Amino acid sequence: MKRFTLSLAAMVTFFVAPVHAQETGPAETDPTLVYLAEKKEAWIAVAAEWFVPIVGHAYAGDTKRGLLPAAVTVAGLGLVVAGVDQSLDGLFTDDNEGQALAIVGLTAIVGGRIWGIVSAGKTAGDTNRALRERLGLDAEGLSLAPVITPLGGARLGVGIAVRH
Repeated sequence: MKRFTLSLAAMVTFFVAPVHAQETGPAETDPTLVYLAEKKEAWIAVAAEWFVPIVGHAYAGDTKRGLLPAAVTVAGLGLVVAGVDQSLDGLFTDDNEGQALAIVGLTAIVGGRIWGIVSAGKTAGDTNRALRERLGLDAEGLSLAPVITPLGGARLGVGIAVRH
């Protein structure tokens, strides 16, 4: 009976202890690693906003910031549709009001899209800045930071942070 209990205890220790050791560790609480895992890439926010309005802002962490540029784009689309409809109604007249509405609508669409794309990239930067401040990574002085080597590996390197 003692031999069975001892064998069972050894097996539980052998199989459970390594799993428990992998669940916790200092790497999971390192602010730099948390920042690298949670930061938002500006190019992804810009690309997402390029394809679908508001999606880039949602990725970057502030959907409300993308509502106004998207509303300008949708209003411009409405003006284009109204202008084309009005132009088709007066097809055989010299009335240019429909064309003017369509041009204003196209301008609003282009302006709203550019505004949204630029704003999504800035939103990602603002989100990353707030994350660095929350994690305490914006302090002045020397710090260790992960660096990607030319061969694709990652190492820790010394960084100097200076505020101006």
